[in-house]
Amino acid sequence: MDIIVVSMLLLSCITNGVESINGGRPPVITAHPSTQMAYKEFDAVELPCDASGFPKPQFFWEKDGLQLNTTNDFVRDNSSGKLTIKKATAAVADGVYQCFASNSFGVAVTQKTTLKRAELSTFPTAEAKSFFPSIGDKLTLNCTPPPSYPAATIYWGKSKPGTKLQSIDNSKRVSLDYHGNLYFSNVLKDDYVEENQNYVCIAEQLMLRTLVQGDDRIVRQPGNDSAHFTYHPPALMWSSPTTFIAIREQTARMKCIFSGNPTPTVSWKRINNSPLPEKVINDSFGQELVIPRVNVSDAGLYQCTGNNTITGPFISHNFTLTVEAAPYWIHGEVPKDINASEDDTVEFECSVAGSPNPTVVWTINGRPLSEAEPNSRRVISGNRVKFSTVEKNDSQVFQCLASNHHGSIMANAYLFVRAEKPSVLESLPKLTKVPEEKTVTLMCRMDGAPKPVITWHRGHDKRPLSRHRFRILPTGDLEITNPDTEDSDMYFCTGKNKFDEETVHGELVVRRKTQIVQPPRSQSVNVSERVEFTCRADTDPKELSNLNVTWHKNNQPLVIGDRLVIDRARVSDSGTFTCQATNDVDTSEATAVLIVKDRPNPPTNIRITGCLSTRAELSWTAGEDNNDPIVAYVVYYNASYDPPEGYHVGARVNRTSATVRHLRPWANYTFQVTAQNGLGTSDRSGFSSGSCSTLQEKPHSNPTGVCTRNGNPQELVITWKPMHRSEYNGEGFHYSVSYQRWSFDAEVGVGENMSKKVYNSSELVVKNQEIYKRYRISVLAVNNVGSAPVRGNLVHYGYSSEGVPTVTPMNFRHDNETLNSTSVTFLWDPVDDSPEAINGRFLGYRVFFWRQNFPDDVRTEDKSINSPADPCPTADDRGQRRVRSRRSSSDSVTLTTHRLWGGASIVASAVVVNGASTGDRSNTVEFDTPEGVPDMVNTLEVVERGAHHLKIEWTVPLEVNGKLTHYYCGYVGAPNRTHMCHVDALRTTAKIHGLSPNLTYQLFIEAHTSAGAGPRKYVYGTTLPLSGLRPDVPKIEEPELGETFAVIKWRSSVHAQPKNPASSFHVEYEIKDSKEVNHSEKETQHNWINLTDLNPGKQYRVAVVASNPAGESSRSEPKEFILGKSDEPVLHSAEQNLWWLILLILLFLLLLIIIIILCCIRHRRQGKYAVYEKEKLHGCNTDTTNEEPTFGEYTKSAVPTLQAPQEGSMDSIIKPLESDSNSLAEYEETDPMKFNEDGSFIGQYGGQKKEAALDQNAPFATIV
Repeated sequence: MDIIVVSMLLLSCITNGVESINGGRPPVITAHPSTQMAYKEFDAVELPCDASGFPKPQFFWEKDGLQLNTTNDFVRDNSSGKLTIKKATAAVADGVYQCFASNSFGVAVTQKTTLKRAELSTFPTAEAKSFFPSIGDKLTLNCTPPPSYPAATIYWGKSKPGTKLQSIDNSKRVSLDYHGNLYFSNVLKDDYVEENQNYVCIAEQLMLRTLVQGDDRIVRQPGNDSAHFTYHPPALMWSSPTTFIAIREQTARMKCIFSGNPTPTVSWKRINNSPLPEKVINDSFGQELVIPRVNVSDAGLYQCTGNNTITGPFISHNFTLTVEAAPYWIHGEVPKDINASEDDTVEFECSVAGSPNPTVVWTINGRPLSEAEPNSRRVISGNRVKFSTVEKNDSQVFQCLASNHHGSIMANAYLFVRAEKPSVLESLPKLTKVPEEKTVTLMCRMDGAPKPVITWHRGHDKRPLSRHRFRILPTGDLEITNPDTEDSDMYFCTGKNKFDEETVHGELVVRRKTQIVQPPRSQSVNVSERVEFTCRADTDPKELSNLNVTWHKNNQPLVIGDRLVIDRARVSDSGTFTCQATNDVDTSEATAVLIVKDRPNPPTNIRITGCLSTRAELSWTAGEDNNDPIVAYVVYYNASYDPPEGYHVGARVNRTSATVRHLRPWANYTFQVTAQNGLGTSDRSGFSSGSCSTLQEKPHSNPTGVCTRNGNPQELVITWKPMHRSEYNGEGFHYSVSYQRWSFDAEVGVGENMSKKVYNSSELVVKNQEIYKRYRISVLAVNNVGSAPVRGNLVHYGYSSEGVPTVTPMNFRHDNETLNSTSVTFLWDPVDDSPEAINGRFLGYRVFFWRQNFPDDVRTEDKSINSPADPCPTADDRGQRRVRSRRSSSDSVTLTTHRLWGGASIVASAVVVNGASTGDRSNTVEFDTPEGVPDMVNTLEVVERGAHHLKIEWTVPLEVNGKLTHYYCGYVGAPNRTHMCHVDALRTTAKIHGLSPNLTYQLFIEAHTSAGAGPRKYVYGTTLPLSGLRPDVPKIEEPELGETFAVIKWRSSVHAQPKNPASSFHVEYEIKDSKEVNHSEKETQHNWINLTDLNPGKQYRVAVVASNPAGESSRSEPKEFILGKSDEPVLHSAEQNLWWLILLILLFLLLLIIIIILCCIRHRRQGKYAVYEKEKLHGCNTDTTNEEPTFGEYTKSAVPTLQAPQEGSMDSIIKPLESDSNSLAEYEETDPMKFNEDGSFIGQYGGQKKEAALDQNAPFATIV
């Protein structure tokens, strides 16, 4: 070692001068081994060591204080100082190692490392020991672990030959001390071992992955021991040392193990009444107190206490903790390396502390001071080393070693003495631009030994800096405070020492500073509104081309430009927006705050904090208010009987909690909440966590609407309004229905009072009852808790179902003197209106009338004698008595109708009506009505508009009241002046000519019969403005041909919607290849013209010409055809004729099938005959039936046949008689010898019947 150190120092004398000028650095340790290391025998062991420095350090090792030579056992890495022991054994590897790194400037060393072989010895062999504790007794099983390095882990288990070791889990009752002994605070039956089973102590060496097993311990129950519980007070079985020393920054542990039955609970405290340190950990089920990273403040008295009863005796044990410290660096500061120049004075300090105080030893280049060369300029005083007037040969490495009996620490610190000329480390740039008034620093940093002296000058003439705003900093930089444009110049920096000098320079340009002249303004807007920020800036004219304005939001870049626009602002757009103007010299900023308001977010975490019988208490967490304060919350609730989305408002509050009151019994409630602010209401929150379930109660009310209705004869049908599920209030809900036959004339019961339970229905049908008898009825609501309370009179009076009246109107006739086209008066004799004759409540009469030619179109009129009374009065109303008509039996009953058809043969008859049905029909009467005026046309619209005409289209009146003769159409012009035009009765379109362009006209149409004109129907239409364009070009369709005539048809425009329709059309026609062109008359109404007197067998060419009053015209494409027979027809090909033939054959077959089906049906109607069918159509059905329509609830159909009300229908309740609300369709007659609108020839026309929809809810009955 001495030879190596001397060699290094000689090398330092030779090279130090050169390296001091050219640069170098003493060695610095960068990697080292830990102070304690273990190894597995025969494994390779690596001891790391590395260092930096220049020249590159050389490495060598010492073992046990002697230099270690490289042999076959030891190998050193070529690139570092790492040492490898190839095959470690105790003889070769065990020892204390230290690494040295040296170059020409000194030697650095690592701290010493102790290397030792890992081992685990075996337990000494001994006989098994047996223990016989009673249940509840304490027990200790001792263990003497064998030697181990590193220390072994100790635990216990149960061992049995042929089975896996069963480890013993530590618990509050079973625990280990620090030496591996096992303690039972009290023995349980499960602690006894089975036959051939033993307790064993186990030592496990983790590094070696080896474990050894100690002596067997047998724990058995005494032969005379009983299994009863025996109480034992707490007693201390074992504790860690009472007085002990803990090392600073390490972990301090104290442990108490108590015996006792039941198992004691262990608690800890400090005796000086100070609280336990917050970092304290209770381990081992409370038996152990662990203080991590202990320090001096943790020292003191601690106490553990064992207690196994609430009020019984307890036992305590005290500990005294003393905290000492191994050496450590004060404030963590190790001695610092020093780079010095010649003639400098330097000082090294080893700032250490410890308890007890550590001893500080200095070494130089790894050797004691006694072996170092004496130097009067080096003074060592305690933990300081001072070097005065250092020279370039004084470079060396110091080691500071501090130690006490708890440990040691060591650090290297080098002294590097340099002698160098000035060199530039950092220089000012060639050009520096700054804004005025902004302090600028021109950098000039130089290195050298001795340290160079820095001076500054400006201008090429190197003028000194005399202004007070210039200051040279200790680093050599030049600071200029508040520069202005006059400071723009070239600046020079010079560094000088005894070896040389160095100069650098750069130009400084001072510009006028950038300013924001129009800053953005803060805004508060609503969501989706448009936001615009404007920012304008000004700068030095020479930098104007470099000026850019950029925008940032919350320090994130957005866009470039002096305007920032947000089209549809969102809440997330809220924030601070910064306008930044820069020109590569300086920057100016201005900020604006944007607040975007929106309706709030929904509340969250809806919690049910209380659930009572009729109310629920809720709380929730407010959602984001989105920049507008929340002013209210709305609580919604949904009960188990509601649909999923059937939520109701339960409360409105201005806080985050609410009470929802008036909840119904026997229901599960869930809740949602919305929040409101000035911009609206949030979406609903999520559902509440859980639900509120209310308790059962008896129903609060009874059903309403208790009544009877007509069902089938001999039925009593009791009905009521069903109660909602929310009114059930509990399980087993049903209705208790009571009924008793009651006298018509006296308030006494006739039969037995009956009661029945009804579930899941709102009516009770009682069979086998007499027709139309009075009953006393009541309905109660009941569940498993009880019946609803009785409030008011629940008793009602009702009636069993009505039957078919047994009487028929006699002497039915009409008064001819009252007859006109629309009205007549009918007369007949009154009937016996007793309940027995009527089989129910007598309501009145119904008259049926129809036209002989249209027996399916039946109208009715009702004659009310008795209006329907309250069908189910309460007992307070004293019931309903028999009702008799006050009409004298000698008086005739009359009824006048105003709904006849004009010009028709009428047939009529009458029936009696009760609350459920009608009786047999009376005799029929027949009469003819005179012709009347028609109704207004059904519809009217403008279908074509031209500049000088309007085309209208209508539908025939619903009631013609005779035979249509013609129409009058026209328009209302000047005041009190009407322009008329005559239209044939078969037409339903007309063109009105002679109109002015671009004007609105009131058009009308009225229908006429021989009796006169019907009412007018009006429509408004506007003519087109003059366009100066020719009319739309017409398009010819397929003509209808005869031997000497041709019907030419066309569409008025080739477009789907005419753009400029013509007012008139005419046809140009000629025989092909002739030069004579013929012209038809002008057609102003139709889109067809009939050409007559044509030559048979000739080929014609035709064209349609469209014209308007302005003289413009358009001509269609020509079309050719041949009259008569032709081998080569122009219009129809052979293929087209074939398809027409096939279609006719299919239609014939279909008609034949229909006739056969009708014949079969007629044949199967046994017992029916033709006269019967005709009589039925005219209302003369001789069948007797009980199915009659309810008075006022009839309907119209093809054959006036109605069915009885369905069972369970509420529509059978008696309704008022109707007079004029049930008419069916009307008919019209037309002239059979006319062309229709498209020009085709019509032979016969049938009437058009108006459709009427049947009331699907009305009951049906057969009219007799």
